[in-house]
Amino acid sequence: MASRQIKYVTSTPASLTLDPPPVYQSFFPAISSETGTLTTTAGLTRYQKVGTLIVLNGYVTIINAGTAGGYLAVSIPFPPSPSPPAVNGCGNMFNNDGSVHGVTLSVYNVPFGLAITKYDGTSPIAAPMQYAYSITYETAS
Repeated sequence: MASRQIKYVTSTPASLTLDPPPVYQSFFPAISSETGTLTTTAGLTRYQKVGTLIVLNGYVTIINAGTAGGYLAVSIPFPPSPSPPAVNGCGNMFNNDGSVHGVTLSVYNVPFGLAITKYDGTSPIAAPMQYAYSITYETAS
């Protein structure tokens, strides 16, 4: 039986160029609902684009829910690819009483953005409420 060895490189190339790491950019998302109208909202998303990979971290706050119902729609900075994307992420709802509830995130193409529902598929919309999310998806370019 032949012997197997791991060989380590001990020299460094004369010229080594590394790309700078991507930086996070701020993005203020449009916030809406499946039905009705949200009265007062706020939100911020920070994203990092590495090639075609998008990493989003953000939050949305509903201050006054108005007549809103259904899923919570949050715009994203780049359209997803392929069509339709099969991307889900994770997030949490923070109630003003300190309770935390899990939510489901789905990325859609038209209109492109996040659709946020409760873990059981029901509407997460209530006020006051804050939603924190993190999701990674792919874009075409």
